[in-house]
Amino acid sequence: MTSRVRVNSAVSFSKPDMIPVDYWILPGSYLKYGDAIFGLLEKYPKDFPESAERDNFLPPSHRKGLYKDAFGSVWRQEFDGCIGIVAEHPMSDWSALQTYSLPEITGGEITLEQTKNIIARHKTLEKYVCADFIRTFERLHFIRGMEDVMMDIATGSKDMFLFLERIVEWNIAHIKCVLDAAGDDIDGIWFSDDWGMQRSLLISPRKWREVFKPIYKRMFDFVKGSGKAVFLHSDGCITDIIDDLIELGVNALNCQIELMGAELLAERFGGRIAFHTDLDRQSILPFGTTAELRKHIEKIVAALGGYTGGLILNAEFGPDVPLENIRCVFETFDEIRR
Repeated sequence: MTSRVRVNSAVSFSKPDMIPVDYWILPGSYLKYGDAIFGLLEKYPKDFPESAERDNFLPPSHRKGLYKDAFGSVWRQEFDGCIGIVAEHPMSDWSALQTYSLPEITGGEITLEQTKNIIARHKTLEKYVCADFIRTFERLHFIRGMEDVMMDIATGSKDMFLFLERIVEWNIAHIKCVLDAAGDDIDGIWFSDDWGMQRSLLISPRKWREVFKPIYKRMFDFVKGSGKAVFLHSDGCITDIIDDLIELGVNALNCQIELMGAELLAERFGGRIAFHTDLDRQSILPFGTTAELRKHIEKIVAALGGYTGGLILNAEFGPDVPLENIRCVFETFDEIRR
């Protein structure tokens, strides 16, 4: 199978020839380990395109200092290689609602031009292209500020609902623009909203279903209606809404497996949604031994790999992960996927 067919088979539970593999490598890791990372990617190719290039792996959003993103949020990075925190929110006061402008739909966090460039560099390799990184709740609090957004949700702020509608309309228009320009080469769309804390959701499941579930339905329905898969990244403990995500049509979920428990996820959701794994970034990846890391991977595969698909092996590497552990993940994925 080509990578494109393999990943599609995994998310549709139609018997891929082997477990698909992906790697999320933060700029800080490229900065720290350089050619060693690129060498591993060449030796152990993944089934998804790699956005970084040898001479272009440190975007402005990950450079030390202040950075204003396309939506007007100002970020502060303390050092090169990792994204920082939002220091200035353009909608900290609702008086800015009438004058604030979202970017052109060809722009955003990942521009149409960037997507075209990634596709062009990998077209002959038949990779599975999951485009973009669409944010909704995260975009709201990046622009408004987390504390204010929490109060807006609690009080049912009319201005928040008006602004959420603008964000959703922009997201759909942006996705349409990308698919109109490059749809034949795109297999899915990535969405990203971190909804969990260490033990629970950031807000009650009832409030999430009331405010945000209908919003996701509109966006996901548009993607599914365009014949593309929906991939969602969401950090934290989100077990309370995974059934909802399945109902909404999410094909693949990137979540913190270890935090919620691989066995629990398999018992409650196995065979109904594909898991794009996130190895334990809190403990095992940065601090564990290679033996512990191998055992961790084997445990995930044993719990979630027993279906006719539904598993994509993925790990995210920050600069806190030792190179020997990164190499161990590449080697173990290659051994265990076959």
